[in-house]
Amino acid sequence: MAMMEKLGSKFVSVLLLLVMLLGVSAAVVFINTQANTTQQNTQREKSQQIVNAVIASYQQQIKEWQQTALSLAELTETKQLANTKNIYDVDDWKNLANRFFPSAKAICLITREYDAPTNEGCLPISYVSLKSLRQITTQTQADVAMIMQDGKADHILLAARVPLDDKQQYAAVAIALKPTDIQLINPGLVPDAYIEISQGDLPTGLLTTIGDSQYKQAEPVISQPIPNSYWQVKLWSVTTSAGTPLWLFLAPVMILIVLIWMLRDWWQTKLLHSDANRLEEQLRDLQEVKLKTKYPLVFSELYGVRELIQQLAIPEKKRALPVEEPLNTFVIDETETLERSETLVETPPEVREESESYDSDVIDYDRPYEQESFVDEDSTAPEQHVSSLSLDETVANNSDLLELKLTDDETPTDDVETSVFIEPEFSATEKLSLEPEIDLSSEPYDETKEIFHEDTQQSLPATEKKLELNPPSAQHLPDEAIFRAYDIRGIVGEQLTVPVMTLIGRAVGSQMIAQGVTELVVGHDGRLSSQPLAKAFMRGVTNTGCNVIDLGQVPTPVVYFACEYLKTRSGAMITGSHNPANYNGIKLVIAGKTLEGDEVHALYRRIKQGAFETGRGNITANDVTEAYVQRIKSDIKLERKLKVVVDCGNGVAGKVLPKVLKEIGCNVIELFCEVDGRFPNHHPNPGEPENLKSLISEVKSTGAELGIAVDGDGDRLGVVDTEGNIIWPDQLMILFSRAVLEKSPGATVLYDVKSTSLLEGVIRFAGGEPMMVPSGHSVIKNKMQQYNAALAAEMSGHFFFNDRWYGFDDATYAAARLVELLSADPMTRTPTQLFAEISQRVSTPEIMVNMPYPEAKRFMTTLLSNFNAEGGDISTVDGIRVDYADGWGLVRISNTLPALTLRFEATNDVELERIKQLFIEQMQQVKPTLTLKL
Repeated sequence: MAMMEKLGSKFVSVLLLLVMLLGVSAAVVFINTQANTTQQNTQREKSQQIVNAVIASYQQQIKEWQQTALSLAELTETKQLANTKNIYDVDDWKNLANRFFPSAKAICLITREYDAPTNEGCLPISYVSLKSLRQITTQTQADVAMIMQDGKADHILLAARVPLDDKQQYAAVAIALKPTDIQLINPGLVPDAYIEISQGDLPTGLLTTIGDSQYKQAEPVISQPIPNSYWQVKLWSVTTSAGTPLWLFLAPVMILIVLIWMLRDWWQTKLLHSDANRLEEQLRDLQEVKLKTKYPLVFSELYGVRELIQQLAIPEKKRALPVEEPLNTFVIDETETLERSETLVETPPEVREESESYDSDVIDYDRPYEQESFVDEDSTAPEQHVSSLSLDETVANNSDLLELKLTDDETPTDDVETSVFIEPEFSATEKLSLEPEIDLSSEPYDETKEIFHEDTQQSLPATEKKLELNPPSAQHLPDEAIFRAYDIRGIVGEQLTVPVMTLIGRAVGSQMIAQGVTELVVGHDGRLSSQPLAKAFMRGVTNTGCNVIDLGQVPTPVVYFACEYLKTRSGAMITGSHNPANYNGIKLVIAGKTLEGDEVHALYRRIKQGAFETGRGNITANDVTEAYVQRIKSDIKLERKLKVVVDCGNGVAGKVLPKVLKEIGCNVIELFCEVDGRFPNHHPNPGEPENLKSLISEVKSTGAELGIAVDGDGDRLGVVDTEGNIIWPDQLMILFSRAVLEKSPGATVLYDVKSTSLLEGVIRFAGGEPMMVPSGHSVIKNKMQQYNAALAAEMSGHFFFNDRWYGFDDATYAAARLVELLSADPMTRTPTQLFAEISQRVSTPEIMVNMPYPEAKRFMTTLLSNFNAEGGDISTVDGIRVDYADGWGLVRISNTLPALTLRFEATNDVELERIKQLFIEQMQQVKPTLTLKL
């Protein structure tokens, strides 16, 4: 402060101006850079779309050429001529071949392999021709190539192998097409760009061009190969204009800021001089003993000085105002004048209002969960010295108004004459400025006074419950977006806070009572926020009169097990599952049914309406983990001991999964099994290959037979074999289906829309009834109950056993069943050998395309109404799934993230790319700017 005074206000003002100018300059430069980057990205996306369109056109033509060549090679006449080599049949065969390629320069049947280039024979054989003809010794067709002669394009070469009974005999069909057949694109369709189709990087390799060559500057923007050919596409596009120089925009902005600053500085100085003159006038009036009651000031910072001067006129200590006096009269106490004045200055009305903000969103990680309100009884507001008056504060439950009762703390005096009363002369606004004497800023938000009314609830008898309609204010209403399709899920501190969890607890307890349920088991995972959020949730539940059994820190399946074991049939799990560490949520079961869809959203409506039951419930602790472990142990029998690596990703399953596997007889190597809610080693999501790298490395280095990974709350399973191959959940489901149906023939087996199409045939062949259902653990659990299914699985790694288990998703039990199945193999095959015998197809992992939920919903509606399956079977069980003879594709809205989910599967890479391309084209018709990297 001394340094600031020494430098002077003018210097500081100029310094602040310079800082502002620098900040504005930086902002303008940043915005300009971002705009240029966005423009460049848009231009690149446009260029990429053009290249994709060109490649698609060439791919289509090449595919037609190759299919026609293959048809010619497979003709009976072709194979007969290749076997007999009868020269008298050559002309007839050529006439027949010309029907396939009427405009071809030449069509040849080659029956011997060439070792070197030659001009003898039906076609000249160059080095490129040799490469193509050798290529068909290992595949049915050669890549399409342009054959050059004397530096010029001579012909396009197609080659296809003739399938003969004698595999050692060589025979191929070679077709020479005219070079002009490569010109497939209309130049008018490529504005503001130049494209070259070339073979190799030499100038002689240029085959054809499209567009204006003036755009060819430096390196091409995009260069991509054309599949099934030796060709590549290169594109140059128009250079983005630099636009107006930045300084032409920046200079006027700088000048305008300086002018505004100077005007503000001049006006502030003028007002400050006015206030100084007014205070000088007040001091003169004080000296002349003719103080007025009003001295209007502009700057509120000077109000305290004005009041201090005003109080200098009072020569002695005055008594407190009697209770019967009107409240618009104030008694001034000389000894407390300065303190009161400081209070008036430091706490203007705006600050006082802001200080009353809702601030009990603080997550206390160490506080026990006794039945207390959020307000810390030991924390009181600082004592306020407002004359000699004390404040008793009461808040009516049905009002937000603070009721103040003034009492006299001093002993009254009979000497009324010694008191001097000053009638306040403030405006309405200035009267409010006196109220900051009541400082609420240091008090934490008291839920008993505004929202929850726990003081009233706790006074009720334990058995008495009643329904209240007491909706929270809009400020305290939870974000509706956290009430998802499967569960409740949001960001801690933003969407999920202690008060929000208490509200949700009250809604859950009220819903339980509506369904005739009065007891709930509650567990939480190992995230840092889970314990305090669980305490808040349990407090809300007990405030409705329901009782809570606190299971402590356990995996989600243990909560489900406790619902059955303790016969509550209702439970809540506080968990962020496989989401990032700053997420958390709640999975709910009420009266034996997992909440989903509208049942979850109904909790939000109940909170919004304030339809809460009130009562007083109890919280008791009960650890059922050992009972859970022993229950699995009694069910699983191993034929031999397996060496297994277990990666719990520092999730809560680390407390249970290794112990279970050891109990049933496995040799367990633990990896990241210490519970750590920060997830320091990798994200606890076994569905992402990136998160399995450590497990794969450990399995290989230790020679284990199996690697097992689970997610953050222990209900999703991931598996790798000895060689580190990932065994995807739908492949595991094939094994599980066969094993379960062997004991339960005719049973129904469920699988979600993201799973392989092989499952339907496997389940039917094993004697079961297959059924494809929407994705989502809560949806599948309820479908299992509806159809009494014996087994179900979700591609994300949820497995539901209902033959010897309870029908809920449980990674630990599924891992135990897998180990049991592998150990009981009658052929004593290793897990790697057994997994290798499972039929497999080419597939993609789950692909996420970020898109906000409202936009995604509109997108899917439009896509479904316009989707052209091109002969495939469309299923709308969950999104759009199209099944073809050789594969399938899926696009759906994710219920856990703001995104679209895509997955593809096919019998080969070519078919997979075809299906992906079909989906890309259809999706980009709905949203042309959509960038898809599939």
